[in-house]
Amino acid sequence: MNDNGIKRVLAGETVFLFDLKDTLKTFSQSYGMIGRGIPACQDAIFFPITDNDGKVCYAVAVLISQQDS
Repeated sequence: MNDNGIKRVLAGETVFLFDLKDTLKTFSQSYGMIGRGIPACQDAIFFPITDNDGKVCYAVAVLISQQDS
């Protein structure tokens, strides 16, 4: 996700991204998960979590694996 997308989520907006390439590559290599069926291409939804005052305190990323047809 680029800086603009991060700023949008932290401003309270839900952001949808499509056809992300190798989103888990760094994570999977760090934890020895290479070759365990992690898809190279994914979609993602990023959304903010707010506190009781409506201030954004977290951002959540949900990665959606794309299935080959």
